[in-house]
Amino acid sequence: MSDATYTLFFEAGDAYEKYLQDEKEKSWYDTGIAADGDDQILVLVTCTADQKDERIVILGRKR
Repeated sequence: MSDATYTLFFEAGDAYEKYLQDEKEKSWYDTGIAADGDDQILVLVTCTADQKDERIVILGRKR
């Protein structure tokens, strides 16, 4: 997980699209749900018991 995971706002342009693509590439599962630059997303972050600096990140897309 990188600091980019915690980005709250994006400048206009390709930065948001790149963020979504980067997060998708790190995904453990392919849910078949895609987000694009017009979507709003919710990011949930939780720690794990495995390592103190490891996190699980879940992204949800607003309908």
